[in-house]
Amino acid sequence: MPIISLMNQKGGVGKTTTTINLAAQSAIKNRTLMVDVDNQANLTKQFLSEEPEKTVEELFHGRYLEPIEIKKNLFLLPSSLELTGIENKIADKISREFFLKKALKKYQEEFDNIFIDCPPNVNLVTINALTASDHIICPIIADAFSVEGIEGMISVCSLLKEQVNPDLNILGIVVTQYDERLSISKHILKDLEDRGWADDIFKTKVRVNTAIRQGQYYRKDIFQYDRKSHGAMDYAKLGQEVMKRINNYQKL
Repeated sequence: MPIISLMNQKGGVGKTTTTINLAAQSAIKNRTLMVDVDNQANLTKQFLSEEPEKTVEELFHGRYLEPIEIKKNLFLLPSSLELTGIENKIADKISREFFLKKALKKYQEEFDNIFIDCPPNVNLVTINALTASDHIICPIIADAFSVEGIEGMISVCSLLKEQVNPDLNILGIVVTQYDERLSISKHILKDLEDRGWADDIFKTKVRVNTAIRQGQYYRKDIFQYDRKSHGAMDYAKLGQEVMKRINNYQKL
């Protein structure tokens, strides 16, 4: 069962929002697990009003963490600020890059799809997430700093692919908060194409949509909040495109 990490070294690009809504789209038909390994815990806060008693830190100590059921077919392994200290605890351990990979094998038997929300920086937790992953999706918004984040991600992924995870695949780049009325949006897309990433960009762009933010306020994914909104339509199409790419990749 595929493990998909969402990553960009720049914050504020819709990484967590995209993790939530791709997972929610997947959960319409498949048992789906969200894994929050970002110590900011924004994904966790989206669904839980109180601090969880146990978090994904359990996985780094080789212990099983019972997934929290969010709704039918959608489950969460939560995070918290306490995850910040995990790097110091595992830094001198043998095979420290593989803790998460080993832990998630148990969950792959229970779930059809697993989505990991990565930190917006490269640290040992991020490396664990990418070592455990089959695919990476890079969300961006239409600005220059997001594009720079892609270059950093590609460098990290190339190194990890060479040294610890030869099966790691960059599935694609998804443009979020897209507004086709703005010239900068078109310029950024042209810039991505000029850099040789035209085939990596998902055809589906997630448009600017107030329903997405409103859903976050009410702790709902976009399909729960307003399934007729542009946001729901975009994430539904994106989810289908993601799974199509995964299926095509598996046939290679």
